[in-house]
Amino acid sequence: MYAEAHDVGYEVERPFSDVDTHRAGSLIVAASRLLDQYVTIDRADPEQMGLAKIVVVDMVAEALAPGEYRGHQSYSWRNGALAGSGTLVATAGALRLLDWHLAMFGAPSALSPSWHFGDEVG
Repeated sequence: MYAEAHDVGYEVERPFSDVDTHRAGSLIVAASRLLDQYVTIDRADPEQMGLAKIVVVDMVAEALAPGEYRGHQSYSWRNGALAGSGTLVATAGALRLLDWHLAMFGAPSALSPSWHFGDEVG
């Protein structure tokens, strides 16, 4: 694992509940494994370990940020004359390994398109 739950807590702009802390721990494991599938991190290199921590914390903080709106695409609230609404990213509450995460390690995009048109006939 490249981070701990309290590392993520500093990045989320709301108080962490016990559920958030537990979920952060689980997501850190998943995010660390996902990162390991795309890049090889030299655990003896403090710079690479620091970059891995940045990536994992970012992935988990973004997954936890929606809080009670996890899995929703939009939300709204009203309290008397006050009202508010917002639109979340379509994958709110999910881990996402982004291109800039991989670029820090010199790895190709996680979302690089690839095609296969079957065997050539000739």
